[in-house]
Formats: sequence, C-alpha cells, structure tokens
Amino acid sequence: MAERSSSSELGHFVEHLEELRKLEKDSVFGAEFAVMRVGRTGVGPGEDVEIQWADDAVAIAKSEGERVGWESVPWENLLKEMLAVVPPSE
Repeated sequence: MAERSSSSELGHFVEHLEELRKLEKDSVFGAEFAVMRVGRTGVGPGEDVEIQWADDAVAIAKSEGERVGWESVPWENLLKEMLAVVPPSE
C-alpha cells in the first residue's frame, strides 16, 4: 500500500482543525445563549439552532454575493421567507 503524501496528510490535518474550530464555535455559541436565557423570556432550546442556521445562511449568501454579484442573489426574498416562519406555539 502506498503511503500518503505529506500534502495529503496536511490536507486531512487542516480539515480536522476546521471541524474542531466549528465544534468549538458552536459550543461557545450554545453556552452564550444558555447564559443569556432568563426565565421563559430568553432564547431556549431549538431557537439557538435556528439562529445558527440563519447565521450560516447569511455566510453562504455573503459568499455567493461576492462570487457572482449581489444582484444575482435573491437575498431580500430569502430574508422575507425566513422572517415569515411562524414559531411553534408553546
């Protein structure tokens, strides 16, 4: 069996570091929301995930906007759709 090249090993190492960084970011994000929650008026389980999804969506839209131009990204309609989502009733 052939050995991996050093660049392949380096690539896998970088991917692993990126995964660890995302895990750390998500953990800190969750911890911050847990601390901010005050009684029933704070952000609770599930809502923090929705905020992370929105954050990820914004990052993707920003990347695409920079790549193909903002006029090609329907960000206003996507934002309206996202804001129209009705939260589950308690």
